[in-house]
Amino acid sequence: FRFRFRNRISLPRDQAFEDKRANLDHWHLDYIRLDRGRFAADTIIRDVAFSTGIPSVLIDLTSLPWSHFEDAREQVFDQKVQVRYRNNDSISRNVTRSLVLEEPLYGESYEPGVPTAQDLPAFSDTLVEFDYFYPLNTSRGDSAIIRITASLRTDDIDPKVNDTVFYDQKFKDYYSYDDGSPEAGYGLRGQGTKNSSVALKYYAYKADQLGGVDISFNQLKDSLNELYYFKLIVWSDNGGEPGQVLFEDEKDLTPDYPDTFPGFVRYYFSEPVDVDGGFFVGWRQYNQYMLNVGIDLNNRPSPHVLFYNYQGFWEESSAPGVILLRPFLYDETVGSRTPDFV
Repeated sequence: FRFRFRNRISLPRDQAFEDKRANLDHWHLDYIRLDRGRFAADTIIRDVAFSTGIPSVLIDLTSLPWSHFEDAREQVFDQKVQVRYRNNDSISRNVTRSLVLEEPLYGESYEPGVPTAQDLPAFSDTLVEFDYFYPLNTSRGDSAIIRITASLRTDDIDPKVNDTVFYDQKFKDYYSYDDGSPEAGYGLRGQGTKNSSVALKYYAYKADQLGGVDISFNQLKDSLNELYYFKLIVWSDNGGEPGQVLFEDEKDLTPDYPDTFPGFVRYYFSEPVDVDGGFFVGWRQYNQYMLNVGIDLNNRPSPHVLFYNYQGFWEESSAPGVILLRPFLYDETVGSRTPDFV
């Protein structure tokens, strides 16, 4: 017995759009049930399951440098964890919800509250909110991970593979808005976009130095974007949009692909860049073709933080997500190097 799902992607046939032949047509197949005794009216899924993952516990951000967390805690730390689950059954179900927090780097665990139970009507979903508190020790190490695990206790008839979700809240050396997975591609293309720029806003909660950026590029058919040149730039914050150029790297760069998907390539600045407070980081491109930086469609910071400039002035991007571009802190033990993988 064999069963196959096949997907045809919609790459543009027009040769003028070769720079758009990349990240397209994603499908997610769920609840595929093959069993004996099935019939046409057998459509009820007797299951209570999580329908969303656990989001970041940072407001807008998905990560920030561990060395900045103590200064940023009051502004960015959301002390609640929200997750949604659904009763797919035709009868009401009683569900017990619980939350466990761990620090895998140090082998610690913590339960912020006792489990709670709730009756959930048929074919309905609900949002459960856990009060979140973790006694973070910010004085140890140069990084941290908080593993957040939410669980449902349901009847024995339920499949158990979707009764638990977890999220690793990472604190390393970089800032990010994205979830690490690109659903589409972003870039400027067409007439007038030669020498145009893209800038993404971040905020340094303490004075520090940037060492470069991590970027996730989508691979094009025939790897064409590896031929497109750009330079990395850091701007000051001028009333919420890019201002004065703080740094323009002397190196001409091209897109590179990580060893794994999804993944990032680490681009080092030729020298460290001082930042304090708001700043923008991005690129100026030489060609009028789309670099095809990955874009995360699941997150969009508010207010929006992505800007572009191709007519001599900055405009807010209407992209329905945020690009996978992460500034990281300078490490004097590493210095400035050629691009490598992260």
